[in-house]
Amino acid sequence: MFADGVGAVSTSRVKFHLAGGAQPLISLPVRVNGAGPFQFIFDTGAGTSLLSTELAHAISESFGHQV
Repeated sequence: MFADGVGAVSTSRVKFHLAGGAQPLISLPVRVNGAGPFQFIFDTGAGTSLLSTELAHAISESFGHQV
């Protein structure tokens, strides 16, 4: 147990690849509600999340409604 009362943290390994040149982006395969995998960019400094129209349609179909 840590001093702040939080228990031990578990870890996982995730396969990813770096896309781009001098300032590469982390690209991860992600499944949404069983659909996918879709390539997502992992950006810890981003203030907004964006989806392409095609991806939004593909994901919404897995939830049973349309965008």
